[in-house]
Amino acid sequence: MGENPTVESRIEALEKNLKGVHQRITGLEQEYDQELRKLGVYIRSGNSFLKAEIGQVNGRLEAFGAGGVHISAMGAVWLFFGLILSTASVEIAGALGGA
Repeated sequence: MGENPTVESRIEALEKNLKGVHQRITGLEQEYDQELRKLGVYIRSGNSFLKAEIGQVNGRLEAFGAGGVHISAMGAVWLFFGLILSTASVEIAGALGGA
């Protein structure tokens, strides 16, 4: 612009600088949008992965719960017979000794 710039030259320099600032802002907005799209894809893929893992864990828990039913039933049967045999020990001893 020189040492004593005119008003017109100063306005011209400001217009050039304003164009440069506008270009930089536009570039930053594009970078921001691109990174935002990348993060959205990353989050969606992670979300679908976690849903699949949760489904597998739920399946395992259901199988474990259903698979343990027969074990619990057998435990109840043995407990029932154990209670009967523990209270009938005197009668069993008498029957064996009296024969």
